[in-house]
Amino acid sequence: MSDSNTAEALGPTPLTTQIALAAVTAAGPVGDDEIAWHERVADLAGKITQDLVSPFSPVRKSIEAITNADKKFVCVIERVQREKSSTRALVTVKARKSTYSPDGQETFRTDRTAGDAHALALAKYLTSLKGHKVLAYLAMEKTRDGQKVRVVKAVADLGEATGDEFEDKAA
Repeated sequence: MSDSNTAEALGPTPLTTQIALAAVTAAGPVGDDEIAWHERVADLAGKITQDLVSPFSPVRKSIEAITNADKKFVCVIERVQREKSSTRALVTVKARKSTYSPDGQETFRTDRTAGDAHALALAKYLTSLKGHKVLAYLAMEKTRDGQKVRVVKAVADLGEATGDEFEDKAA
């Protein structure tokens, strides 16, 4: 039995089912031309699959940035400014006090924004989130001189900060 026959005998995998459902959803209603609709679904399924498997896909890179994050934590964005030594945005946040950050203030950077549309869009988005609580996804990267820096790859907006997110609550 060939590999394709084995796959057919086993039926669709959860991933192929999810891809098919995404393609059907993206294609919209069937309409009057069912054959054209099926062709559209097949085309979209191929594009979605390419976005998931191509190492050059921005979709795949975004998924991996979140799923492979070295550090995830909740913080409040206080300031976003351009880093003087590069085209990165330097983000100052308030987080829970720790041994790393006794006052709860921490910083991280974006990727270089020059020539990187995704990094530039993330920097602008972070600027718009000043005063918001976010879940930040960070990667640890080494600089040319071997220093480790934290680079933000994605954030999830958790709404406006209340001001008491990181205060010690009395029991």
